[in-house]
Amino acid sequence: MNPLLAAFLAVSIVHALGLIATMEALERLTQRDPEQMCQACRDRLTIHQEREEAWRDECGPVGPDLMLQHDAAFWCFTPLIVVLRRARQLPNLPRCAGPSCAAHNRYSPTVT
Repeated sequence: MNPLLAAFLAVSIVHALGLIATMEALERLTQRDPEQMCQACRDRLTIHQEREEAWRDECGPVGPDLMLQHDAAFWCFTPLIVVLRRARQLPNLPRCAGPSCAAHNRYSPTVT
């Protein structure tokens, strides 16, 4: 197999995995009731909405889609952010409160 093709396929797979993970994380933030979220997830939701508006202002109606692609491209570097923040002696980002938060669970329960 051509090495260039193999590299392209590897990058495409990593990007696809990042896109899936990013979309799931955003779904947990945007499709849940903010009143049932912990403060950290509400802050993340606010940051997401501000970034989305900034991308929309800069790039027009495709801005949020481009933001999603941008976040997916850098998904594999997310674990390094904690290390870099620690190295620069910055405070850690707020973490989700856990099971009591509506955005914590991957799937929302259905009412029967």
